This record gives sequence, structure tokens and C-alpha cells, in this order.
Amino acid sequence: MLHYTSTQEKEDAEKYLWPGKSFIIPNILYLPDRIYGKKQKGCMRLIFIGRIDPKKNLELILKALKEMGNSNRISLDIVGSGDKNYVDKLKKFADEIPNVTWRGMLDGDLKFKLLAESDLLVLLSHNENYGNVVLEALCQGTPVIISKYVGARDYVQKNKLGWIIDLSETEFVETLEGIISQDAELKDMQQRATACIKKDFERNKQVSDYEKMYIEIMNTPPITISQNNWQI
Repeated sequence: MLHYTSTQEKEDAEKYLWPGKSFIIPNILYLPDRIYGKKQKGCMRLIFIGRIDPKKNLELILKALKEMGNSNRISLDIVGSGDKNYVDKLKKFADEIPNVTWRGMLDGDLKFKLLAESDLLVLLSHNENYGNVVLEALCQGTPVIISKYVGARDYVQKNKLGWIIDLSETEFVETLEGIISQDAELKDMQQRATACIKKDFERNKQVSDYEKMYIEIMNTPPITISQNNWQI
């Protein structure tokens, strides 16, 4: 039996593993029970948090913002670190884009404060088993724009707490333009996000889910696989 944190992780694993009984339960995370800041009126504040690596596809976000032109409607905070040469390359490209701020590594209260003050988290990764930062953003009332390859997509889609897009500059730009021109849906998500996370990721509930999984595993007889079951 296998434990996966998301449907995405299961789909990726079963490309290489023999499919069998499995469980899908998100990781238990520390999610604060208070909001650390307030959103401000003015430009749309985007935030990216994560390892700065080609896998995270930060290039797509920067290229899209550059395409949108010199606009004070949008700002982007980038939180994280990575290979110096790669980061320097991105910074050089971002010099041509207004309102991009490189924050370096942030953790704890500072990270949650910046999330709370942002309007949208952006995470357009080529692949994410889950994407814990999605839950961290939502717990601060900050909806998300994520790629369809981020494991947390199922939760976001089910609860209508963000936008799920393909890895397309055009689709990202169109999504941002739509949110800016008509922000009622965004504000509704911001108002609902914290309560959703509190309900669905309450610590005792998560622990109970894991306990049920372990009990089922212990009570399930082992599977014997004969040589005839294997195909090479």
C-alpha cells in the first residue's frame, strides 16, 4: 500500500509502479490560525514563493508580465533562493519589468505577513507533487493561480479558490487581465479561503485521517505476488 499526497503524485508514480491499493492524504502542515496582515488597495500584488529553479517555471511568469508592458497595475514579490547563476540570469531579465522585488529567503511570520498582504500566489510549475505553499497562501486569504501540474489543483478546483491554467503565457496574461478587470470573483475567494483551510486542514482531523489509514494498513493481509504476476 502506498500513501500519496495528491492525485498528481499518484498519477506520476503509477507511470512506473505496479498500481495497487493506495491512499491520498495531504501532508500535515503548520498553518497559523490567524491572518498576519491586510490587503492594500492599488495594484494587483502577486507573490511567488519557492525554490528558484527551472522546474518552478518562473520564466513564464516574468515573460508574461513583460508582455503586459509598463503597468503599475501589477507587482510581483519573489521569495526564495536558488543557483546563483540561474537567479542572476532571471534578475537580469526582470530588470526590464516594473515592480518586481526579489525578497530572498523568508520564513515564519515574515513569510505569512507577505502572503497575507498579497492578492494572488502564482505557481506555474512544470510539476509539483502537492505544493504546500498553496495551502499557506490560502490560510492567509490569498487565492492562487497555479498550473494544472500542481498537486494541490484538486483542492483549489473543488473549493473554487483560484485559477488553474496550462503552461501558456497567453493564458496567464488573459487570466490576470480578467481578474483585474472584474475582481468580484477574487474578492469572494479571499473572503472564503481562510475558513475553508481551517475546516479542511484542522490538525486533529488530519491526524485522524492518518490514523485511519494506518489502521487499515495493519488490518489488511499482505499480498503475495508470484513470479507469474510480473511482466518484463
